[in-house]
Amino acid sequence: MANWFSFTYRPYPGKDFKTGELVEIMRPTVPIVISYKGNVGWEFQALVDSGSDRNLLPAELGEDVGIDIMSGKLRRIQGIGKGNFVNAYAHKIKIFISNYSFDSEADFCYEQQAPLLGRDGFFNHRFDKLNYNIVRTTGKVVHRNPIGINSYHLSEPVAGGCVVYLS
Repeated sequence: MANWFSFTYRPYPGKDFKTGELVEIMRPTVPIVISYKGNVGWEFQALVDSGSDRNLLPAELGEDVGIDIMSGKLRRIQGIGKGNFVNAYAHKIKIFISNYSFDSEADFCYEQQAPLLGRDGFFNHRFDKLNYNIVRTTGKVVHRNPIGINSYHLSEPVAGGCVVYLS
């Protein structure tokens, strides 16, 4: 029997670029736990972000499991923070999702508030397949195949969720 976990789209506040109004944006999240050198943190929702190059987590989450954030390898990150560079610090961690865990690396940043799971550190792990069952009311698929997934399968549309099969 294949291992699997699922994630759902949750509402987040955002700005409509055309009108400037505050709107609700549905984003994919998954509940995860991280650990560092045997110190296990608490569960939190992380955004599944195929547009993020790497895992990027708020520094406070790393501090909660005993990471000395600024002792990690410095990475200058752009793409958040109004286009300016921000400092992040890379650390080896373990990520737990449902009944599955794997060693990974994450960049921890004091300016970052939303935990992001990116291509390097999340999508590049041994997923058998990723079923995107996310559809809008128009029937269009909201996500495309991110880099690093071994195979891509679109199954019958089921609004509001996604299933990931792990090897």
